[in-house]
Amino acid sequence: MKRWPWISLVAGAVMLLNPVGFGFLRNAFFSGEQLSRNIAQPVAFSLFAAIAAAIALEWWLRRRSS
Repeated sequence: MKRWPWISLVAGAVMLLNPVGFGFLRNAFFSGEQLSRNIAQPVAFSLFAAIAAAIALEWWLRRRSS
């Protein structure tokens, strides 16, 4: 078993690289409305942190098991 956290990376990519994910990221960072950006940016950063935590956890578990 390899140490590379491929399951979390694939799950994160699927969440971000679909039409809903692209639309949400566009609203969070490229929207012309300030209110839309202010609402969506904290949610987007929280999701990025959750994906990064899942990748780190998977990497740590794979390292400990091998």
